[in-house]
Amino acid sequence: MADGAGVRSTVSKFMRRLVLVFRVLTFVVLFLAVFSYLHPIGESFSVIQFPLAGFGLLLSAFRHNWVVRLPLLVVSILALGQVGQAYRNLNIAGDVTVYQKNLLHLNDSTPRVLRDIKQVSPDVLTVQELTNKAQLEWQNALTGYATLQFCPNKWGYGAAVISKWQTISGSGFCQFNGRLAGIKVQSASGPLWLVSLHLHWPWPYEQAWQVPEIVETLKRLDGPIVVGGDFNNLPWSGAVNDISEAARGRRAGGVEATFVYSGIPLAIDNVIAPSGGVVETRPKFSSDHLGLVAKVGISPRP
Repeated sequence: MADGAGVRSTVSKFMRRLVLVFRVLTFVVLFLAVFSYLHPIGESFSVIQFPLAGFGLLLSAFRHNWVVRLPLLVVSILALGQVGQAYRNLNIAGDVTVYQKNLLHLNDSTPRVLRDIKQVSPDVLTVQELTNKAQLEWQNALTGYATLQFCPNKWGYGAAVISKWQTISGSGFCQFNGRLAGIKVQSASGPLWLVSLHLHWPWPYEQAWQVPEIVETLKRLDGPIVVGGDFNNLPWSGAVNDISEAARGRRAGGVEATFVYSGIPLAIDNVIAPSGGVVETRPKFSSDHLGLVAKVGISPRP
């Protein structure tokens, strides 16, 4: 009997220590995800923030004193709050239609995308991985669009902005070797900046230094801004929120998955506008991303 009691005691101590280890690791990861401005590694944890926060709440229920349990409980609630706020990003439809699409530069079926674009008839297109060849085809096909700002990289593909509205002369710019295209147009409501961006993956990849530079670029643009792009990050991430703030805008829609990575659906394509808006997804059309159609408002909310 004594031996049995000793074994149970040993197992109990081991389990308590194991739970403590999981608690500490979960707290550290969630803390970095919630406060990602402290170190860009936190951006890499955004993808697991939702399930890990739920796991953190579960771990908080295990017996330990409150000094150990409370920090994890608090950071789990904060993490879930960030995610919940993204899901509850309820906006009203605006009168400007934006078509956002990462085409995939290997895509040989862009005529299907063009047919969909003609059906939707958006005011603005923000496109990533448009190739030199496809750009010429699109110019010929989209005859009703007055503006094209195309920023190819050294491999012959990149970001582009296309719009029915006229360009304001000399306003176009490119950055990050084909990953950002911007131009100012004369919209029906006045001058408007349009930006298409394609962020790299989060830390330790290039997104860690791209975002601060993009933020500075957006802050320098005068007037309202519409941003569409493949952010390679989730709606509750610091990257998306920092860019939204710099653009003086709101992310349109809730959380719409546009890309699947290792079986995990991820909402990494976004549209940002002064008063937000609503979104719906469009088919892949041989790309690896779904498209988005956003109905956004370009007058800031009071």
